[in-house]
Amino acid sequence: VASGDSAGDPAVYCFPEAGEYGVFVAPTFVDMSTCQGREHKYVLTLENLDQCGTCLTENSAPGCANKSCESTVCELDKSCCDDIWDDICVQKAKLWCKCAGGETPDVVFEEEPCGKDINGGCTIDPPAFGNIELGETLLGEYGAVFNVDDIYEQDSDWFLFNTKKDDTCVEAVLTSRELGEVVLFEKATLEFDTCKKDLLNVASGESGGKAAVYCFADAGEYGVFIAPLFQDKTPCEGKVDTYTLTLNGLKCGTCFVEHDSPG
Repeated sequence: VASGDSAGDPAVYCFPEAGEYGVFVAPTFVDMSTCQGREHKYVLTLENLDQCGTCLTENSAPGCANKSCESTVCELDKSCCDDIWDDICVQKAKLWCKCAGGETPDVVFEEEPCGKDINGGCTIDPPAFGNIELGETLLGEYGAVFNVDDIYEQDSDWFLFNTKKDDTCVEAVLTSRELGEVVLFEKATLEFDTCKKDLLNVASGESGGKAAVYCFADAGEYGVFIAPLFQDKTPCEGKVDTYTLTLNGLKCGTCFVEHDSPG
């Protein structure tokens, strides 16, 4: 049902029913014989994995052993079952799978047609924004490439959200396989000529695990945008990078989140 080797690839399997099973080890080398005094010693360890099975461990194959967790993750990130179960899949399993104490998120989709830019914010004329709410997780695609004129073009996605109370602290978390940035901002004007000039970035982070966190003093409408920090991936060429953007309202403000300033 499963195999591995001594190079660090364990054999892992989830048995659906209680009962008696077995394991064996066998050499894949020659010229060593215990009868001739040239023995080769080994250590075999049998571990009982937690209920998530292999879903909390990276592996070079698609999917994982806990089918309920696998289904939850792959429904929202198909690459985890089409390609490999990488560290991004593990992160999502820890957040979304019940076996890990997680909770399936309230998911919305970017739904931007390939080749169109409907949420480019201040980068397009006229400026246009998508929408996201606190507590939602948004699934989207982004990319960047140097065009034929050697000009760097990127697909950045911009979204507006509302805080309903004063002193609302917001955490914006970006997850993607390629490096990207996430920025919280106070809403820019909707005129293209002044949009970027009037834009006030208040916090930034990256997809490597650094969230953007900021406490907005007044209730109102604010924004978040994500942008790729990579190149040679464009959705229309099929080399897309998918991302998840989660917007959390923090009950304890920034006290439970590491950041670069005191207090």
